[in-house]
Amino acid sequence: MKSDNVKKGMQQAPHRSLFNALGFTKEEMDKPLVGIVSSYNEIVPGHMNLDKIVNAVKLGVAEAGGIRLQCSKEQHEYCGSFPGIVPGTGTGGYEEAAVHQ
Repeated sequence: MKSDNVKKGMQQAPHRSLFNALGFTKEEMDKPLVGIVSSYNEIVPGHMNLDKIVNAVKLGVAEAGGIRLQCSKEQHEYCGSFPGIVPGTGTGGYEEAAVHQ
């Protein structure tokens, strides 16, 4: 699976240490990681419902046996997905379910 790019191998040891610091178990690390990106906020009326959509996506990821990682649209564009884990820009090793307005 694509998310193995940040979980498997000697070079990914720093990434695994961050997942361990987040409390991920060995069993969770064997599952697909799915990045969920949302532009939810309470300022733009059209975005106020996105938290409900994100929660439905999280449920779907869990039911399908994946592990979800969520960040805001702004964090995704600035940090190249999830800071410290995926170098560069884009989603790198994550299967991504993007929720955008």
